Amino acid sequence: MECAIETIAEVGYAQASLGQIAKRAKISKGVISYHFAKKEELLEQIAIEYYLAWQSYIAPRVEVQKSPKEMLREPVNGISYC
Repeated sequence: MECAIETIAEVGYAQASLGQIAKRAKISKGVISYHFAKKEELLEQIAIEYYLAWQSYIAPRVEVQKSPKEMLREPVNGISYC
């Protein structure tokens, strides 16, 4: 997934291909194609994985706060947005 993100960042979504992603990851395109039929499916899975990682990071921090105001003030990565 990191290689997909790096490839898209480097060449853009339209130009990125499963072949380029596989080359960056030093695997065959077939390995990626076995799991994802299209580039869009890979990107969808990346979005899901990042959301789940974010949720598992932030949810415990918010849940321990005593009020909604404190929940909003809980800093993420040391940055407070309120």
